[in-house]
Amino acid sequence: MLINRRLPLMYIFKQIQPDVMISMIFAGVLISLEHSVPHNVLEPFQIPVAISAFLGTAISLVLSFMLAQSYDRWWEARKVWGAVVNDSRSLVVQLTAFAGRNPENDECIRRITLRQIGWCFALTNSLRGLGTSPELSRLLSADDLAAVESHANQPLKLVDLNSKDISELHASNQLNDYQQVQVDSTLVRLVTSMGQAERIKNTVFPKTYLLFLRIFIYVFIFSLAVSLADLEAIFEMLLLVLIGMPFFMLKRTALYMQDPFENRPTDTAMLTISKNIEVNLRQLIDDQDVPKIDPPETFFVM
Repeated sequence: MLINRRLPLMYIFKQIQPDVMISMIFAGVLISLEHSVPHNVLEPFQIPVAISAFLGTAISLVLSFMLAQSYDRWWEARKVWGAVVNDSRSLVVQLTAFAGRNPENDECIRRITLRQIGWCFALTNSLRGLGTSPELSRLLSADDLAAVESHANQPLKLVDLNSKDISELHASNQLNDYQQVQVDSTLVRLVTSMGQAERIKNTVFPKTYLLFLRIFIYVFIFSLAVSLADLEAIFEMLLLVLIGMPFFMLKRTALYMQDPFENRPTDTAMLTISKNIEVNLRQLIDDQDVPKIDPPETFFVM
């Protein structure tokens, strides 16, 4: 997730570099043709600037729609992880309040807490397609780790293991019926959040928007190049690139925001959120091994 720092110019340029290079080549070919063909031959094909302005306005409307839809997906992903934070805290608070703190329960509650922390890291890696999270090896027992690694959906397996421990607390009368229902409801909400995140991840944003938008931008550059044929070649080239750059930047922004789980700087900051959850949950169970979170050194957090 991009944070409130000045973005490096090189990062911005790298996002639009392919489009800028293509538009420069495209504009260069058009300008070369304009200056190699006699003016009287091209005169019937002159396009009024008003038409180019109309195309630019139409592209702006399409970009606005695409940006709005992309931001909705990004914001929904952030709300899902906000719910993960709330329910992770609620789970541990409920267990410590309902079961009570005593030697008989502390080990079980600690095991569930560490699994819940591992669940956050496992879900992060699952959504980003990074495989098993390295954090699980320090959070889970050897048996739990082996069970999780053999499962296709690792976060789901961690919820299943926690559910079994909670059932054991109920069977040993550490939780009454009402309390177990409350804790189970929290687990259900966590699974729901996981499903919502997976839906966002697996639902492809319509590629036709991107394809048509790219075509419209190049048609716009073409029409603008024809309209500005009377300008000097170097100045016309520079003008075409500068006018096209904002459209390419907004298109790239919409493209990245529509996929918030792709392991990019524009992602939802799932890893940072998971680390904060770990700090919160360890402190709730009075754990001594609370990690320290260092401030970000770059313009984004993951």
